[in-house]
Amino acid sequence: MEVRRQHLLVISNFALGALWLVAGAMEGNFLRVVFGSTFILVTFLMLLEHKFKDSETGRLLEMLCLMLIFAIILAGYLLTGTALLMVVSFFILGILALGLVLSYLIPKIRG
Repeated sequence: MEVRRQHLLVISNFALGALWLVAGAMEGNFLRVVFGSTFILVTFLMLLEHKFKDSETGRLLEMLCLMLIFAIILAGYLLTGTALLMVVSFFILGILALGLVLSYLIPKIRG
């Protein structure tokens, strides 16, 4: 049952992303293109999680995909000036900074 639910989630995320991407391209709405391409890349991340669980290649592909997602969102903000993309960009940067700080502090606290 759980596998079918995950397949349905992956298919629906990809379909939603593709619809937004195509609709945005046809209308000339760059914000929809950004959201559509982000949804497609998040779906790709979900597939990577299942395919490459603990391999070095999987981690590298995940990092490349995450950097690409951030680059798309940042480019969307710079090109459109939409406040929503600015908030998402700052949220992603904040989470990355928190992760870097915690990855430095936690070994120091334990050791």
